[in-house]
Amino acid sequence: GGGKGGGRTRTRTGIFALGKFDQLRGARPYSAMKSALDSVCDRILSLDADELDSVRTRIRDNLGKNIKVLTDVLPKLVRIVGRQPRGAQPSAVRGVNAKNRFEYLFRRFLSAVASPTRPLCLCLDDIQWADAASMGLVRSLVNDSSNRHLLFVGCYRDDELTEDHPVRMQLNEMEASGAGGGGGGDAIPTTRIVLGNMDEDAVARCVSARLRLPDRLTRSLATVVHRKTLGNAFFVTLFLAGLAEDRLLTFDAEGMRWVWDEDAAEAREVSDDVVEVMAGRIQSMPRAARGLLMAAACVGSVFQYATLQSLLSDSSAGLSVLGRRSSGGGPQGEEHEGTSAFHLGAGLVDSSNDDAALAKTLQRLLKLGLINRLSHSYAHSSSWGGGGKAYKFAHDRIQQAAYSLLSEAERAEMHY
Repeated sequence: GGGKGGGRTRTRTGIFALGKFDQLRGARPYSAMKSALDSVCDRILSLDADELDSVRTRIRDNLGKNIKVLTDVLPKLVRIVGRQPRGAQPSAVRGVNAKNRFEYLFRRFLSAVASPTRPLCLCLDDIQWADAASMGLVRSLVNDSSNRHLLFVGCYRDDELTEDHPVRMQLNEMEASGAGGGGGGDAIPTTRIVLGNMDEDAVARCVSARLRLPDRLTRSLATVVHRKTLGNAFFVTLFLAGLAEDRLLTFDAEGMRWVWDEDAAEAREVSDDVVEVMAGRIQSMPRAARGLLMAAACVGSVFQYATLQSLLSDSSAGLSVLGRRSSGGGPQGEEHEGTSAFHLGAGLVDSSNDDAALAKTLQRLLKLGLINRLSHSYAHSSSWGGGGKAYKFAHDRIQQAAYSLLSEAERAEMHY
């Protein structure tokens, strides 16, 4: 709320850019940065003509003849600044000098984009899987006290970073120095926010919301859920899903409400190995859903509809995994004879159209909460293979579990 001239419109003009490191695709240099900056470029390109021209001028002024260093890494930037003349080539440098120049130009680019009226929030997720080059760039970025309109957010799993892990050591150094040791003398404050497990009241609110029942009716179940999961948000979701799959939590159509067997829920064993639990859940799925998840896991945490379409219809790719016999045995004693790819003749789905079958299977996975649909703007980021529908695993552990069901040979054949 607020009166006229209070700045409500201006607060909506900031840019939020998200990048994510992928645990299964290797530590590709600057991978998360590239995807984040792609979304920044998309936002800039959506500005009106005058604003776009202003940002374009600032970028050109800040980068000068070295602009091609960034356009080589970020092709979408060419759509903003245009192709550079042949004579405007950056001087050739190698080794440490090349790294230092790239980090400097990256900071200059962000300084041109971020402004008092359009601040920039750069968020990098899962930095525990970041490569050394990316972490060096992060350090260079947060040490830059000259850019007052940039907020950097790094998300990581604390339990996956040992004290001697390179990422942990860099984070500790940045926090200890106030992240201001090398950028002009003004220390930049850093804040560590630890997201702990939910307490019993928070779990109770979660269960009440999920079941759409008042707290007084779900509180005793929520107490069981909290005791079994210790309030871990992902475990809570898994536990409730497991109850539903085992018919211990069902919807009573006559009473129009959820009902459950509380004693059976109390007696239910809970594994602390999330990947193992998810792998078992995926293993029990129909072949089409199981195979699609395994294929998507090889593409990455984010995957395009068109990429899956191409991958699953390419019989030369050796994707017999989608029709092979599963080591765990499928539901209702399914036979998984060797077939090629996602072809309907293999009986993977009951449809006469591959595209319709793929869409139907994706819809099933969406309803199960195993994948999420990405927004239109994010899906059109070039980092994810161009435009079109795009999806992401709802949690990295789901991707990891699907990937664990593949043999080494199958992984080599399916990596996209």
